Amino acid sequence: MLIDMHQLPDQASSEQATMNSLGSRPILPQVGITVFLWFVFLVVNTLNMLAAVLKVEQSSLLLTSFLVGGTLAFWVYRDSRSTGVSMGLDQAFFIIFAWPITFPLYIYISRGFRSGSLLLLIFLGLYVLSLIPAILIVIVIAFSKAILSMG
Repeated sequence: MLIDMHQLPDQASSEQATMNSLGSRPILPQVGITVFLWFVFLVVNTLNMLAAVLKVEQSSLLLTSFLVGGTLAFWVYRDSRSTGVSMGLDQAFFIIFAWPITFPLYIYISRGFRSGSLLLLIFLGLYVLSLIPAILIVIVIAFSKAILSMG
């Protein structure tokens, strides 16, 4: 897209925004879902660590697994619409229930080995980055519980 030098900056930016919104890959939905996935990882990690530290029975394990699987299935649905790789209902079902196997498989099929590996490393980085605040939250809760039990 060529921009005329006599155009106002507002006109040029609105044309670029229109081009991004009409382009082949929607950028914002995957970013928004990815940020939501980080938040889901944070909640899941915090719940799992709290259950371990406070010695509480983990009854939320199945729910958190479905939450992660459902978020990944929605991410795959939005990504398959933007990449043109077909995703049937059965694939969404398998991603929800068997996401540790089917999600990497979808990534490698839709992107190839090199780009798929990079994307899986990004998701692994999201998981690791969600561990840091989860650890801090658990430490604060454990110390506050210890302080409150002393007095």
